[in-house]
Amino acid sequence: MALQGARAIASAIVLTAKILRDEPHLSYAPDDAVGEAREALRKHRGLMSKPELIVLTRNREGALPLDHPLLKADNLTIFTNEEGAARARNWGLRAEVPNAGELSIRAALRYGARHGGVVSVEAGPSASHKLFTPEVQLDRMWLSRYSGPCSNEMLAAELFSDRAFQGAERTGSLETEGAWRFEGWRWPDRKLS
Repeated sequence: MALQGARAIASAIVLTAKILRDEPHLSYAPDDAVGEAREALRKHRGLMSKPELIVLTRNREGALPLDHPLLKADNLTIFTNEEGAARARNWGLRAEVPNAGELSIRAALRYGARHGGVVSVEAGPSASHKLFTPEVQLDRMWLSRYSGPCSNEMLAAELFSDRAFQGAERTGSLETEGAWRFEGWRWPDRKLS
């Protein structure tokens, strides 16, 4: 439900090509009661009916699963390098190359925030940990943590230290779904830069 809440108020969603590869059936269509409630909240808040979807990728050969249904969405932009943009355009996809060639999750976040509003980032730790640097000043976050069993290949170094949460306060309630925990955080003295 936390993820649905973030999607309901987002004017843009940044995700990665890896998410598309890992979740071949990912959809943002309001195909159930939760999706319908999300769309009603978007309408109530005066948001576009669908958030802009920004897929961050270096677009190497095979990086984008071309049969993924999201790649047919009219609200999708591939955020990539020059070579990747040319490849994406050849496939009929809209593509953007970041200013000064900075292909990063931070640049994708700035691109998503260019018209104002909330930008949701749906990415794994290898991409999202780059948001926890002094240059990036998140003002709020929903963090999902997995505490179930995993293989050695899934294990990684701790990416989020306590320093990342300095000045933050937990918001709302802690929601638990099996081995997943969802935590809401807010930094009252920050605005997205």
